[in-house]
Order: sequence, then C-alpha cells, then structure tokens
Amino acid sequence: MRTFTLEALYALHILNEESDDLFFLPLPQEAGASRLESLRRTLEKGYQDLTEMGLIVDNEPSEECATYGAFLEGYQKALYHCQVDNHYFCAQEVDGNRWLTTVIQRLDDNQYVMETLHSVAFLAHLKDGHPLLQDLEKKHKNYSYYSWEAFSAFRLETYYGQAEALHLKSYRRDELIKDRLFFEAPSGLYEFDPLEEQIRSIDGEELRDLLVQDLKVRL
Repeated sequence: MRTFTLEALYALHILNEESDDLFFLPLPQEAGASRLESLRRTLEKGYQDLTEMGLIVDNEPSEECATYGAFLEGYQKALYHCQVDNHYFCAQEVDGNRWLTTVIQRLDDNQYVMETLHSVAFLAHLKDGHPLLQDLEKKHKNYSYYSWEAFSAFRLETYYGQAEALHLKSYRRDELIKDRLFFEAPSGLYEFDPLEEQIRSIDGEELRDLLVQDLKVRL
C-alpha cells in the first residue's frame, strides 16, 4: 500500500483540477504566508514526492497515479463524510450501490494511506484495531444514565479525560450533522454529545448499531 505525504495528496488534488481544501485535511499553511505561497510550496514538494514514488514519470502521471487521483476525486466529491478520531478521514457511499468508503488514514506525522474498500471491511478494520471496540458484547449500560442528561464538557474532561474513547463526526456536504464521543468508564459505556453537552449510557450492542448507522455500513 502506498504512503503519501499531505503535499503529495494536494498534488494529486491539483491534477484533478481542484483547488479547494481537501475535506478534513486543510492546506498546510506557514505562519505569515499567503494561501498562494503556501499552495506553491505544497505543490512543489508534492510533485517531488510523487516523482520519488514513481507516480510521475517524465513529468507525466502514471496509470497508478491516475488511479489514486480517481480515489481522491471520489473522496472530495462525496455527499457524506465522516471522521473517526484524528486518524481516519472517510468519504461514504462513493459508488453507485453505496457500498464503498474511501478512507484516508493518518499513520504518523505527515504519513497517509488511501484506499477504497467496502464499508463492512472498514468497520471490521476499526473493530480489530480500536481498543474501545474490543469485546463489545461485554460492555454494559449504566441504567442511572439510560436517557440523555445535561453534562458539561469541562466535567467530562475532569472525570473521564483519560478514558479510552472513540470520536465520530459525520457531515453532509460541509454541514456537521452529528458529533459523538463514545467512552468507557468503570460504571459503564457512554455516549457524549459535545454540541448539546449531553450524556447517556449505552451497551456494546447499541454502540455497534450506532457505528453501522453512522458509518453507513451496508450489510
């Protein structure tokens, strides 16, 4: 699987004849530099990175480069996007059957991989790799918080700031339509709404069903 810098992704973006910011991945901006200056610097490095990867040969994009460009075009033009923590940036329903998700995964500082895969495969990848999603059948509900209650973000950070958590944000075009933080504490599994500053407790099965819904998984 190819590893891209953010600059290389922007070079692909420009090859797609696009000039706006990538969804979730804004143009790298240097302090005091104009957008034009930042764009020029980003593209110079991005083209160099693509050339070193063998995706641009004799100043021409290769077939493989065009394939990744098509992935990125589908990602950018999708109607629905979601972000999982600060590691996964997704475009959902990128095919006619609404089965596929294009995922840009941040591996490390300025290291990204990009692939298009079935939504079920993406959910399985998350379940295998995210600590909160292990042994979902054993995660229980605290019935003292079975319905939504007011709960401030400050209080959340004070009491549960070190808890294992999964943060999921969903967008339709540029509009944030849902923002949820799921975390586990000794007393149970919880869902927190940062926008409304509300909390409720859920069990593992409910969390699984919410992920299927919010990640637009086609079963």
